[in-house]
Amino acid sequence: AAIGVAAIVAFVAWERRCDHPMLDLKLFAHQGFSVGSLTLMLGYFGALGTYFLYTQHLQFVLGYSALRAGVYSIPFALALIAFSLQTPGLIKRFGTAKVAGLGLTVLSVGVAVRALSTATTGFPLLLVSLVVCGIGVGLTVAPSTGAIMSSLSPDQAGVGSAINDAARQVGAATGVAVLGSVWSSAYRSALTRAAVGPRVPDQALRQSRISIGSVTDLSHTLPRSVAADLTSAAKAAFVHGSNVANVVGALVVLVAAALALRYMPRRRGM
Repeated sequence: AAIGVAAIVAFVAWERRCDHPMLDLKLFAHQGFSVGSLTLMLGYFGALGTYFLYTQHLQFVLGYSALRAGVYSIPFALALIAFSLQTPGLIKRFGTAKVAGLGLTVLSVGVAVRALSTATTGFPLLLVSLVVCGIGVGLTVAPSTGAIMSSLSPDQAGVGSAINDAARQVGAATGVAVLGSVWSSAYRSALTRAAVGPRVPDQALRQSRISIGSVTDLSHTLPRSVAADLTSAAKAAFVHGSNVANVVGALVVLVAAALALRYMPRRRGM
């Protein structure tokens, strides 16, 4: 982290003194450019930061295979594609800020819906959340990208495209790191001795608190009834941690929606 921060500081210092900077930092003075980048980053923070927990939920809590979990993720892509195709018409009618704000609000709702799940909740609730999130991302990407690109001259299109991609990647990576840490902390705090019961060995409890994936391996080494106690408690702890992370992700995306509605360009058309 320290090396990363130092590298960013060095990059900014170098770009400010260059005669021909790779990234002209003055571009961030344009409201559309900076807000478009920020909303994209925060949107992907919430969407992708919680999406990786969704696939683990399918495998470790519902017991699906990796292939089945992948197939059950397809509705997200279908919803995203279907609604992204509608955004040009919506922007022409309602304007960039309203469409981006709507998309981020819908995404926030989708992430929040996932926080309603329990260890016994089946796939239908997760499917609803997944589709709503796909709709939200589909409505968000085009107006946010349009806000970035329309702030630049044609000769700066390459820079705009790079910032557009970088904002998504940084948001997704940061979301996985931050929300993954939130989940991990909540998971460990929920998987206590009281939760698993007195029959689970201390060594098994310690290993289970590292990762829910280790519970599957441990269950084969324990008596069936003890393994059932540990597995049930681990699933409940996983969902608890996931719900906490989903609430945090939903709040971050809701902040992005407010920023889009307040500061993003209100022009119509792309």
